[in-house]
Amino acid sequence: MFNLRSPNVFLFTADERVTNTHAERICGQYNTYLIVRDQVKDDDYPDEPLVMGYAEWANKRLAVLRQYW
Repeated sequence: MFNLRSPNVFLFTADERVTNTHAERICGQYNTYLIVRDQVKDDDYPDEPLVMGYAEWANKRLAVLRQYW
């Protein structure tokens, strides 16, 4: 992350079959936010803070990230 000069790393996926194992590895081991379709977030990861739906990311995180661009 230091080389990226980014406060966070986000991985976007349209895959609706992200397993819990993959999500745990991406979020926990690699400390990366996983951005999925809103329905996937609501159905499979409602309590996982490092998994975000696209709408949440676009509405809450994008404005904060613009200061780094």
